[in-house]
Amino acid sequence: MFILENPYVSELLKNTIEKKNYDVVLNDISSELGFSEDVFLRNDEESINNYCDKKVLYTNSENSIEWIVENLSTSEIVKHIDIFKNKFRFRELIQSIYPDFQFREISLDELDTIDISKYKKPFIIKPKYGFLSIGVYTIYNNDNWLEAVKEIKENTESHGSLFPKEVISPNNYIIEEFIQGTEY
Repeated sequence: MFILENPYVSELLKNTIEKKNYDVVLNDISSELGFSEDVFLRNDEESINNYCDKKVLYTNSENSIEWIVENLSTSEIVKHIDIFKNKFRFRELIQSIYPDFQFREISLDELDTIDISKYKKPFIIKPKYGFLSIGVYTIYNNDNWLEAVKEIKENTESHGSLFPKEVISPNNYIIEEFIQGTEY
């Protein structure tokens, strides 16, 4: 079963779904694609039952996480998504491997009151849920911190309106040690 979402569904993906007669969750995106009659567009109830029977789900976008969380909330897939999307939770899970790695969760409201002198610089602040490095800042000094807080507050509303809360969290952040090396 496929869940298709914005921002982009390639012709290759659409053609593959049609060629293989895969089931697709019926939503605004899938209904606009003009699939052939061989493709089964399934309503939410049919899609939930299909997933529960087969335990196979494909998607082209993290925007589908919202549907998954709403409709498959008791399934293991939601727990697995949270482990990988929730940066704070992931760090908690690997803490035994890296016991000296420092990290902390903070709320948007705490940004003005946090004492950054307690943190070894450089350090990173980023959304608890995020992607594409949106809202990620490296803090080298107090001026960087003030600039980052200002930008975070300015961008909170726009980030929250562009993506579901399961994709990027505009109100919850993680502060963590800076890790030297190339980011992949």
